[in-house]
Amino acid sequence: MKPIVLVAVAALAASGTLALAHKGASGVMKERMDMMSVLGNNTKALAMMARGRTALDWQIVEQAGQAAVHTGQTFPEKFPADSFKAPSEAKRNIVSELENFTLLAVGLAEAGQALQNAADMQDEGAFLVAFQGYAQTCKACHSLYRE
Repeated sequence: MKPIVLVAVAALAASGTLALAHKGASGVMKERMDMMSVLGNNTKALAMMARGRTALDWQIVEQAGQAAVHTGQTFPEKFPADSFKAPSEAKRNIVSELENFTLLAVGLAEAGQALQNAADMQDEGAFLVAFQGYAQTCKACHSLYRE
């Protein structure tokens, strides 16, 4: 399998547990879980396009890019020190490693902008590169900061 497909498959598998994780969440925890649900759904759609299973839909690519930019710009503030109890799957080391976590969030925003740029140009090659960066950013963050 190509690396981009492996990353997409891992993201898809991880997103399947999101609905269960939301049960009992409220406040900022629910906000960030909802943001991750949007990204998870977008990742599924983008992965299907990247693998050629569905046609490229530039509107979906654009919207996914917008969501990634918004999440990347606002996500670090969604992790106050008292927000790591169940049903959160976020690791507490986000607080002590906030600088690195923020850098990953910036990377997500940049990946989202690359998706938007690909959509603006309607360039399939640019989309594939942007999606790979997006998926790798998700994987890197989840490996460090998600239970």
